[in-house]
Amino acid sequence: MKFRFAGFEWSEEKNLWLKLERGVSFEEVLKAIQKGDVLDIRRHPNQEKYPGQYLIVVKIKDYAWVVPCKLEGDKIKLITAYPSRKFTKTFLRQ
Repeated sequence: MKFRFAGFEWSEEKNLWLKLERGVSFEEVLKAIQKGDVLDIRRHPNQEKYPGQYLIVVKIKDYAWVVPCKLEGDKIKLITAYPSRKFTKTFLRQ
């Protein structure tokens, strides 16, 4: 799957927190996307609470990571990243 837009953006503060707390960075997420390790893209299931958000599911270190994001103009803003046992089972352990 190819993305066509100007690029990605994220909070450096959140990126540092992700590195320290979850051992993954937005740079790793971006590398996974560029490598084609996107497992799924879907609208956030709770659009009332998270209007306009999407979930990008990427493979990082043989595990599925969910990356909530939002389209802002011609950029995609990455909000956070978290590992998902459910999506790992669905997409990687069939």
